[in-house]
Amino acid sequence: LDAAALTNDENARLAGKNPEALRRLEDLPIELHEGADVRAAYHRVLPGALADSLSGARLGPMRIQYVRMEERATIKRMAGYYRRVARVRDGRPIDDGLWIDTYRPATAAGLRCSLDVFIRLPEHRGGRDVDPDAEHNMVIEVLSIEAREP
Repeated sequence: LDAAALTNDENARLAGKNPEALRRLEDLPIELHEGADVRAAYHRVLPGALADSLSGARLGPMRIQYVRMEERATIKRMAGYYRRVARVRDGRPIDDGLWIDTYRPATAAGLRCSLDVFIRLPEHRGGRDVDPDAEHNMVIEVLSIEAREP
């Protein structure tokens, strides 16, 4: 999704448009942290034009949204903020940071939202020895997928 966002940005630049106009952050199901430095954003609604070529198939709407930010902050601050807005108590440790995930009703009736927030410290593989109160360079990725309830 990061590569798709960067490709969309480049295509916009080549067409003489501002790539930031493609970033539909107002559609995200959570509020990004104050001062978020958004480096990439991707938004896709499916089936879109594909629906016409799949006549007879029962397709539900699916909205995929992705945002990548780069920050210098404390893991404690970022993890605390995103756990709070995602309304989860914990996150799952990953090799280079933390994964926060939740599954909840979406804003539209009959839809569910899968929300994932990855807080990664690219310079700290195996991040167990990371000081949560020290500032680190980090990459924060938010992935939201809204689809019909099963």
